Amino acid sequence: MTNLLRYIIRKVKVTINQKFPNIEKIFMLRIKKNSSNFKELIDYSLLVFGYVIIDDFFCESDDLFRSLKSKHLMDLSLNNLDQDNNYLGGVCKTFLDLIGGKDTKKKSNNSTRKLNNEIELKELVRLPLIYETAKRFFHSDNLKIDVFQTLDTPNSNHSAQDPHFDRIPTLKFMLYVNDISIDNGAFELSASTNHWVKRTFPLPRPAYDDLEYFKKSRELPKPIIDNLKPIEGKAGTLIIFHTDTIHNQGLVNNGQCRIIRSHFRKKDEILNKKNNFGNLKKLIKNTSQLKFFKSNL
Repeated sequence: MTNLLRYIIRKVKVTINQKFPNIEKIFMLRIKKNSSNFKELIDYSLLVFGYVIIDDFFCESDDLFRSLKSKHLMDLSLNNLDQDNNYLGGVCKTFLDLIGGKDTKKKSNNSTRKLNNEIELKELVRLPLIYETAKRFFHSDNLKIDVFQTLDTPNSNHSAQDPHFDRIPTLKFMLYVNDISIDNGAFELSASTNHWVKRTFPLPRPAYDDLEYFKKSRELPKPIIDNLKPIEGKAGTLIIFHTDTIHNQGLVNNGQCRIIRSHFRKKDEILNKKNNFGNLKKLIKNTSQLKFFKSNL
């Protein structure tokens, strides 16, 4: 982080603290859609703090939000889905490459329902506030978009609950489907830690399935962990953040936590090194063949 950027961050925090003396208890940058310089504030907040919260992204009466919420309640239930070993005690439903993926022609009992969900999720990620923010952030419209719908309960037990940064850098738009508080799993962030991650782990980063890299993404300095703050919000709240900002899914003590996460990445950007295990196997095989060839000369 440059000295100028440190100075800007410090000045912004001092100014906010002067106007809101109790802000340190709940230091979370929240804005409304009618805020002046709305787009500039989003871009600046993502750069400096690594996140921004839009409290009134959806109102409960919005037709798209009502439809998304209804489908979420219907489709994500512990009663009608098989247990997911990667998301124990909860449910995670995934739509990969939502916009760019080819339509599958395989038929199933759930194909019509999935298609209806995809139509509404595509409408969500194409909303100008979401899609245009991603385009400005990446300076590109060549984007890969994945969507994850999650349900967490008091029995949830998975790796996203541990403070971490994502091994593949991603811009995420996290929509609260129900009212979420500390008691039912409010998402947590440690502001401005994106700068520490970028400096400590420059691109390209180790391969996604590198176990040592996985450990490092969760072995974090104590001051970063101590700075984690829960983000409480009404249904319809949108959290935009870059996953270099240290974060974790909150623990649910009572009730449920329902979220729709839209993940954006630039398609042609090299973020991680390729796993060389396959190349190593090929090298060993070729070396063995060469030795066999020489022994028969």
